[in-house]
Amino acid sequence: MSTHPGLPVDASTAGWRTRRAAATGIPILLAGAVLLGALPASAWESAEEVVHGSARVLEKGETMVGVLSPLGYGVHERVTVFTHPALLLLLTPSLWTRLAILEGTSGLALEAGYQQSWLDLLTADSTTDAEDDRSDAPGYVQLGVVWSQLLSRNVQLNVAGGYLAEFGRA
Repeated sequence: MSTHPGLPVDASTAGWRTRRAAATGIPILLAGAVLLGALPASAWESAEEVVHGSARVLEKGETMVGVLSPLGYGVHERVTVFTHPALLLLLTPSLWTRLAILEGTSGLALEAGYQQSWLDLLTADSTTDAEDDRSDAPGYVQLGVVWSQLLSRNVQLNVAGGYLAEFGRA
């Protein structure tokens, strides 16, 4: 019988619930196993190939495209340019460059970036106070340095620092 008053449970109903729970859990376990087998890290042969958040650059002519990541292009052996096409659709252009100073197991790079958004200007209320300056589109400029140290084939330490200057309406 059930532990809750007024809810009798016989043996045939309890067994059905157990089989149903097991049948629901099997597809979830299979999906998890498939996802674990297709981890993004397996796409790289070495941590040196990871470009985002590191001092690494793309080779000349190499292109990097991702669904949520920016579009990257190797302009030169030591220069990579990034932009995010999805942000352009949202009236938010961005442009980032990375210049590799040192390459190898230790990498050092200078970065510069720009991003500005005109999306907020389109959604602004036209009846706002005249003192509220909505003519400037908010954005920022960023300058920095990134150091990457390869610790093992699959592990890389990245350290970054820099300056960010915001402009426009806050």
